Amino acid sequence: MKKSLLGAAALLALAASPAASPKPDIVPRNSKSVSVTTTLDLGPLSDKVCLQYVIVPGDSLEKIAKLTLGSRRRWEEILDQNPGLDPRRMKVGARIWLPPRDAKATPRRYVYVDAPHSGEILPLTTSLQLQDSRYAAYVVYVVPEAQLATFLKKVKKNRRGGPILHPETDAELHAAIAQLTATVAGRYVGKDSPIAKITCALEIRADAKGRLSIRTATTLLDKDGKKVEAGRAKSKKPKEGDAEEQFLLLLLAGAGGTYLMLRARQPAATPAVA
Repeated sequence: MKKSLLGAAALLALAASPAASPKPDIVPRNSKSVSVTTTLDLGPLSDKVCLQYVIVPGDSLEKIAKLTLGSRRRWEEILDQNPGLDPRRMKVGARIWLPPRDAKATPRRYVYVDAPHSGEILPLTTSLQLQDSRYAAYVVYVVPEAQLATFLKKVKKNRRGGPILHPETDAELHAAIAQLTATVAGRYVGKDSPIAKITCALEIRADAKGRLSIRTATTLLDKDGKKVEAGRAKSKKPKEGDAEEQFLLLLLAGAGGTYLMLRARQPAATPAVA
């Protein structure tokens, strides 16, 4: 136990260090890591927001316009959305902004996704697949064009992670930007669990007043891609020593070493009109 506590002290020091971000994963005992894929269904916002498109070989603005906006004739709108873009020199893998599929959608809004303490806050792409989240949590921002520049400045300054917007100090910005939080399944399951892959589907919804919310649906799959029922997904009885590890994890959490503490402080989603 003494040796374990010394190890915990080292982890606490690491968590308290500003240079220790992102922090290393703590792998629970008697567990294994599985693949977790998360996608976002924009629901009522699907045709009303700007997304990014990743250039692939053979692309042209006309092809992209036909594929994503429904008409080749809208290629000029893509050009207008990306000042300085040379259609003849588009690099494979580069990202460009697309206008909303609904050409009449106003104001223009942009979707950004944060997986706290897992990397950069990124614009959502047309693949609708989200970046990996170390702490099984996401924050989706729907940003009106008028607030985009201010939002990006705050993102740039937010190098240590945590909430971007604070209702006390950013009241006007907080009111204008929809901020939706969601938790998903973690990547670790019991060592003997039949689960080999987890898919998480996030879906944005709007109520009768246009207020946005987000829900999560989780599917557990075995190595053959078949669904795993909840009963089969349960792990075996913890072995001796697991209680000690749980204590160490709680100790680390108490020092602010995981996203759970920040998640508890995350403000509720801001109402927005779909």
